[in-house]
Amino acid sequence: SDGIQALSIRNGKPVCHLSLMDHGLYADINGDGIIDHVQVVTDVLGAATADGKEKWVKNLVSSVVDSKEAASEELEGLAQLLDAATGSGHNSRLCHALVLSGLPAREELFSASLCNHKNSGRSVGKHRMGDRLTSAPPLLVEGLDSVHTTLSSRPSDDYSIVFALSNGVVSRYDAHGRQEWTTSGLEGIPSWRSENGDESSLGFLGRIHLWNAPSAIQPILLSGEDGMAIFSAGKGHLLASTKFPQPATQLPILADVNGDGTTDVVIVSADALWGYEIVVSTAGSNIMRMLVGLVFLGIAIAALQNKFGNPPGVDKRSTDA
Repeated sequence: SDGIQALSIRNGKPVCHLSLMDHGLYADINGDGIIDHVQVVTDVLGAATADGKEKWVKNLVSSVVDSKEAASEELEGLAQLLDAATGSGHNSRLCHALVLSGLPAREELFSASLCNHKNSGRSVGKHRMGDRLTSAPPLLVEGLDSVHTTLSSRPSDDYSIVFALSNGVVSRYDAHGRQEWTTSGLEGIPSWRSENGDESSLGFLGRIHLWNAPSAIQPILLSGEDGMAIFSAGKGHLLASTKFPQPATQLPILADVNGDGTTDVVIVSADALWGYEIVVSTAGSNIMRMLVGLVFLGIAIAALQNKFGNPPGVDKRSTDA
């Protein structure tokens, strides 16, 4: 929870320590060779006092208050957010992604609202549990353009980030802060609660790995306390969802349990293990099966025509004019 520490193999003494925030994503998002930090800000005070990010959170709150997109009925709450970030004691919430460059942070790459449409409020879905808005750790995925460079010798530096909130909002942004898709208000999207008022929740984002598909288009898994859902990586379409028989008590285990080349999901509850086999059926494979079937049907008809369609003593193939 405190970061990464390197120990000496010879004597076990600490060599160096890198402080990292829990529930954050650390990666080179934009390919400039500098480690970036992605954090979802839903608690102003918690984010502002963590790892020296007070300056960036204050800037984020100020930009939200000054934004022309803010509705008039929200201005009072946004002003409270600004008071919270400056230390007045209010503990209001934001609903934003904050991406910083460098360790420690030297500049802001972008910030984006994750609740910027009408279906992203707390009332999304009747099955939402708890009042406090929390997020799953952000997920780094290959950019959509990298699907065309899969066979290239040079790896692609194009990445995107997927965010998921406990109110049912799932969004994908590219490395420059442009929203690629967002979805909310769908039935079957899982939810989760905050444990003991912190970010140690059961919200989880992962990938379903397919042996015969490029990594850039492999589906995205969102798991919570009461169920899980699978989304398409390209458009964010809800492909499948299910409810757990019992509430999950731990993060899911992703592994190819049955050896078919596709990631399976194991859920741990209070007194049981629940295994889910992921079966992927694409429209392309169905069309290919139909075409192969038609080819074999044509060959069979030609063979029967050649054997039984000629008069006695005439040797003529079914394909001859």
